[in-house]
Amino acid sequence: MLLKEFIQLTADIELAVAAIYDHFAAQFADQVEFSTFWRLSAEAERYHAATIRIHEHTVQPDLVVDPSAMPVEIDNARQLLSKLQADLVKVQAQVMSPLDALELALEIEGEGAEVHGRSQYSFLYPELEDLFSRLEEEDRAHRKSFALARNRFAAQG
Repeated sequence: MLLKEFIQLTADIELAVAAIYDHFAAQFADQVEFSTFWRLSAEAERYHAATIRIHEHTVQPDLVVDPSAMPVEIDNARQLLSKLQADLVKVQAQVMSPLDALELALEIEGEGAEVHGRSQYSFLYPELEDLFSRLEEEDRAHRKSFALARNRFAAQG
């Protein structure tokens, strides 16, 4: 697999999460504060995708990566992307309560593969370790914000 293909896969994961959160922003449009929470969460995911894509140009995108040499299997990332795509179809087909939406977000944000390949990037390009560490810190903060939101907004649903 080419490194640029893996970079695209990890960016696609971020964008798939953003699409779910965008859907929730629209679904809860009548609850302005809750809808805004989802819209901003989607923006954070798009920011991560953009950050990953920007750094694609700082590495060797034509490098062929041996998947067995990476600490987390590429298949995990592919499976996560498939799951997120299925989750989007599922949430589009039903009206979810605020609590159910937040529980799904916490499940998504808690996925082991939610690291989105950052450990692989650090493994291949140690000079980018600070960038990936920062993104991981942002993900931890994001998970915490969803837990706090669950406590605050769940009573609405």
